[in-house]
Amino acid sequence: MFLRYRIKILSSLRTYPQADTIFGHICWGMRYLKGEECLKDFLNQYEDDVPLLISDAFPEGYLPRPLLPPLKHKEIDNMARESSESKFEFMKRLKGIKKEKWIPVSLWEKIKPEASEKQITTKLLELLELKEREREEKEKEEITAHNTINRNTNMTLEEGGLYFTTDTWLNEGMDIYVKVRDDNVKRLWEYIWKEYIEKTGFGKDKSTGKGEIRIDIDSSFDSDVFDVEDYNCLMSLSGVAFQSWPENLNASYKLHTKYGKLGGDFAIGGNPFKKPVIMMEPGAIFYDVKDIPLKDQLLKNIHTDSRIRHYGLPLTIALRVRNE
Repeated sequence: MFLRYRIKILSSLRTYPQADTIFGHICWGMRYLKGEECLKDFLNQYEDDVPLLISDAFPEGYLPRPLLPPLKHKEIDNMARESSESKFEFMKRLKGIKKEKWIPVSLWEKIKPEASEKQITTKLLELLELKEREREEKEKEEITAHNTINRNTNMTLEEGGLYFTTDTWLNEGMDIYVKVRDDNVKRLWEYIWKEYIEKTGFGKDKSTGKGEIRIDIDSSFDSDVFDVEDYNCLMSLSGVAFQSWPENLNASYKLHTKYGKLGGDFAIGGNPFKKPVIMMEPGAIFYDVKDIPLKDQLLKNIHTDSRIRHYGLPLTIALRVRNE
């Protein structure tokens, strides 16, 4: 079952809801609510039959921008000549969308039968001014200064005593997509959200009131919106890192290094730090493939405790990319 849930943000966030972090919260919730044996059984299922796939959370009504190969210089020059503005102004606007990470679902529906980077760029240029206004309304960051206290003198440190934290405030909700194997997994997923995550908070500094969120299934969602006839690619809705790279799998992607940190009991005792992981960002494109084998692909040997796993499985949707 392919489902969409709507997340309502009730406080500021210090941890963005990414798939691996959400998976970690689900595991700790399972550990506390159902017991360690239930968690072990759940993780062992990934060796044979994947029970649950999770996307990153996206601004409501948006998807990750497909990470297709960038435009060639000749293509950019042609687009600039076809524009009604000067090349300087065109390049200025082009720079404005270069780091754009999201596209509206409505735009996805238009490009999915025959996607290309030129087509996406053209559409985003048309939406540029509107998207800037929407971003101002939907998201606000607040930087707060803090003092470090010297516990011997109970005064602020003279050197290095000032540090800053960034809080993100979202005026609208977020979307998260999941693929569950059966109704039992769906009920378990929803139970942990309601009884653990909603009651204890999400992410960093949840004990001080950050990360208060609510989640509900989006009954209006129809997964047929992602159907594509004769598709030739898959796009990931989550960060990706394989235990072993699937054979003959070609992809285009951007990379980032994830410095994972354990929560739960490890946050208050022991070693909470995972080994760094190089992950593909959401929007990664896998070419000439109808399916990606995911059995036994949870990352192992990621921590000094051999029981620990890291989630890097892709939840994918179909896409047809134009051959150019």
